[in-house]
Amino acid sequence: MIQLILFLSVAALLFLVLIILAVRNPRAEGGAQVLVEARQSLSHLQAELLPSDLVERVFAREDLEYVVAQTCRRTQEMFLAERKKIAILWVRGIRRQVTNLTRFHLGVARH
Repeated sequence: MIQLILFLSVAALLFLVLIILAVRNPRAEGGAQVLVEARQSLSHLQAELLPSDLVERVFAREDLEYVVAQTCRRTQEMFLAERKKIAILWVRGIRRQVTNLTRFHLGVARH
């Protein structure tokens, strides 16, 4: 009888530990949500942030030459400031998506 009680208490303790571990880390390394986020990041990078026409447009020299030739110094400074803001926002978006992909890769490699 003592052995049965001891066996049931050990089983209950192990079951409790499993429940605690499951609640503490609900997001598994290879979970479906992680895979969906990685796929979304990759498609967002390919379709929206890295197309060659967008990259060329953000860093186009023709716009700068036009503004320099047609406008005053103040407008040129405003144009350069706006272009810098756009480029920084674009780089931040790329960094965010690459970070998501890196996290996914590290999680899968660890798994």
